[in-house]
Amino acid sequence: NYQKLLQQAQSDIAQAQLRLSEQQEGYQGVIAKNRADIAQAKLRITEQQVANFKFDFLARTRTLVQRQNLNNEVFPELYEES
Repeated sequence: NYQKLLQQAQSDIAQAQLRLSEQQEGYQGVIAKNRADIAQAKLRITEQQVANFKFDFLARTRTLVQRQNLNNEVFPELYEES
C-alpha cells in the first residue's frame, strides 16, 4: 500500500513538473516580445514616445525627490547630476 502511494505521488510530481515547464515555455514567448512591439501593438505609440515618457517620468521623479531636501547620502546620484 505504501509503495503504491509513493508511486502515485511520484507520478503526480512528474505530471506537475511537465505542466509547469509547458507554462514556463508559454510565458517566455510573452516575455520575449520587446518593448517596441508591445508599444506599437497595444498602446499604438512609437518606441520614441515610450522613451520620451520614461525620460519625463524620471526627470519629474528626480525633481520631486530633490525637493524633499534629503541628505545627499540617501540619493547621491540625484545631486551628482545637478
